[in-house]
Amino acid sequence: MKVAHYCIGEPYRRLGGLVSYVESMIEQQAKDPLLGQVYVIFPWFQSLLSKKCSLKIKRRNGKIVMVGIKNPNPESLLEGIRYPEKSISNPDLEDAFVNFINDNCIDIVHFHTFYCLSANLLSALKKQDVKIIFSVHDYQALCPTINLLDPAKEKCDDTQNGIKCIQCNRLALTRTKHYIRNNRMCQYIQSYNQIKSFAKKIVRSNASAYINFRQVIPNIDNANQYKLRQATYIHQINDNVDLIIYNSYLTKRIFTDFGVKCANEVIPVSHKNIKNKIEPFVVHFNPKGLKFGFMGGKRTEKGALELIDVFNSIFHENLQDFELHLFGEDSYNIHVPSGLSEKVVKHGFSRDNAYDYFDILIVPSLWCETFGFIIPEALLNKKGIIASNDIGALTFINDGAFTFKSFNELKLIIKQFLTSDISFQFSGGFDNLPFPLHYQILSKSYKTLVSKR
Repeated sequence: MKVAHYCIGEPYRRLGGLVSYVESMIEQQAKDPLLGQVYVIFPWFQSLLSKKCSLKIKRRNGKIVMVGIKNPNPESLLEGIRYPEKSISNPDLEDAFVNFINDNCIDIVHFHTFYCLSANLLSALKKQDVKIIFSVHDYQALCPTINLLDPAKEKCDDTQNGIKCIQCNRLALTRTKHYIRNNRMCQYIQSYNQIKSFAKKIVRSNASAYINFRQVIPNIDNANQYKLRQATYIHQINDNVDLIIYNSYLTKRIFTDFGVKCANEVIPVSHKNIKNKIEPFVVHFNPKGLKFGFMGGKRTEKGALELIDVFNSIFHENLQDFELHLFGEDSYNIHVPSGLSEKVVKHGFSRDNAYDYFDILIVPSLWCETFGFIIPEALLNKKGIIASNDIGALTFINDGAFTFKSFNELKLIIKQFLTSDISFQFSGGFDNLPFPLHYQILSKSYKTLVSKR
């Protein structure tokens, strides 16, 4: 049995929870004697010389084969999609992808995202009798900016027939700018900060990403394309995906509400370093010198700016005996007002021993986060949890986390920690979290699907 994973980027060269999960899966599958070669397909680069799409083997490591897509769909993570019609159908990409799968006799294609692909690829693969698994890590199939937030940063369950999508995707790159950002030369030099900064100035608009969408004159044709994109993905998933693996019950509810209804399992996401279950524990917090932690960087949906506003308000109420530790690739760019800045430590992306720096993790996500792996990680390190109530990982916890629906509620919870002794109790949950168990469950699903061919 041969398996191909489709990932948002190249493992071991891109960061993030989704990529870490894929790395763990392929390493374990490479050790499995019942499996043949394990392929990882990912969007690679845009060619300035040819627009033809192709899949090329980039490197091999034992049974693991890294495969890059040359000239994938021009999409930008978080900035959205300027050409929704390409996200619906791209025959050139679909033919190249299907030909590679057939040429290498791959039995299962396991999608972890549809980023830079087209919806019609699913039916093209299904015609080849390939089994398709879709592990849901984000909402890219439903929302081009992946987070299901509207222009006002509110959770979006109605695109108003695509009108809101026009506003949310207004900063999406043009083809030319996409080629500039993603050609091979830029990929080689993007590790240099000055060049990265210059490149961002080239490809980013000065306009704000979040203004009232009514200020934008809607183009009905474009709006219809965004509406059609979402409808096509839902239709293609329902008709062609053999198994959806939801990483939380929250994610399942949202996809179901949008009309996705094919066979599914709910399994918490894991990785190779999680070998044991999280044992119940109780930890007591004294208000003196409490240290809070935030992981997520400056990305809008993570709620960093709102969190800073909350702590700034608390600071000016003379509750100042605390530290706030910020982690994330661009956490150095998070603006912190003077005064409060003395209480804030910015660590950048470094995760080495991150949980040693704080007592309580705060997860102030604005979006319905599909899982939020930092929550079980924090529990493994016996840390307290304060989190917005729309986070997938919370659906696996029996009790314990302090949750909030608004930032006013978050402020009250933090003030409670800063003014009184509080105990945090984790009584259990995440039964399927240890990676060995997770892999066993997934392997069984693989074998069941292949036996039906």
